[in-house]
Amino acid sequence: MKISRSLKKQEILRGFRAFEEVLAEAQRIISKYITAYYRFTDKPGSFPVRVGFLVSKKKLKKHF
Repeated sequence: MKISRSLKKQEILRGFRAFEEVLAEAQRIISKYITAYYRFTDKPGSFPVRVGFLVSKKKLKKHF
């Protein structure tokens, strides 16, 4: 059985409100160039974990 490592279209967060919800109530993992936000949800019909990533354009420009 092949495991898919990609998200289906309906699993991708769309719109400012959906992403805002993740940012407002999420735990953070911070590294030098990227910050990952994640939160667990129990909304019916929803994937149990929501994740968002922010990349610092300013920090990347300095590095590359």
